[in-house]
Amino acid sequence: MIQIRDATRSDYEAMLAVARSLPEWFNEQGLREMARDFGTHQGLVAVDNSGASEEVVGFATWLRSPDAPEPRLAEITWLGVTPAFQGRGLGRRLVEALEDRCRQVGVAVLQVSTLADTVDYAPYAGTRAFYRRLGFKDWRVDAAFYGPDADRLVLRKEL
Repeated sequence: MIQIRDATRSDYEAMLAVARSLPEWFNEQGLREMARDFGTHQGLVAVDNSGASEEVVGFATWLRSPDAPEPRLAEITWLGVTPAFQGRGLGRRLVEALEDRCRQVGVAVLQVSTLADTVDYAPYAGTRAFYRRLGFKDWRVDAAFYGPDADRLVLRKEL
């Protein structure tokens, strides 16, 4: 049985292990940034309780934008589900739980950034499709945000 709960400090290494299982999305620089962010971003974990011990199989983190001109804006900062648990609706459940948490604290708009459609890379085409299926709409593209030929797409969803 999969349960979604708040992430705790003791989950951080397991969350990083999930991210390490996804090298198509997370490189070493991303893993370092993620490890740093876990200490200041709020998070949720998906845990598999079917075995002898609890196993983290997915996570989502978010940060309310303190300096945004929109005080009711938050951003999904990191999301990952282990390959063995992908395709089961777990990513959707994590995002929906994150949306509920955001609503509870007065967030009205949730945003997420990813590689833009101008980047021809299949894993991120899937990422864009995932967020669009969940109701996120393209908001803007920032040219060369992640480096030359690596535009950023910002998607938003009103909660």
